[in-house]
Amino acid sequence: MISDKIYVIFITQALAYYDRSIQFNDKDESAFVNRAITKAVIKDHIGALKDFSKALAISPKSAHIYFNRANLHSTMGMYNEIDNVNNLVLIRSWYSSLCL
Repeated sequence: MISDKIYVIFITQALAYYDRSIQFNDKDESAFVNRAITKAVIKDHIGALKDFSKALAISPKSAHIYFNRANLHSTMGMYNEIDNVNNLVLIRSWYSSLCL
């Protein structure tokens, strides 16, 4: 098991790396998603939601971002938001299958 001190160091370093990555390329959806997941781990739910929103602004058709954000909404007890997101993902998936 990783000690609490080492865990805090890893999380702090990860956030610093994602911040730096975003400074270099603020159109990198994966940096926002990974930073959001890291923020969710440390229970910075508001910060995580903001990062998921930024990732969606860059890549609005990415189902994995909606899925991760829905998981965060579930963690936060925001169940109405999950239903809205799931409906949107289903509609986009259906539309994408028609466009193949």
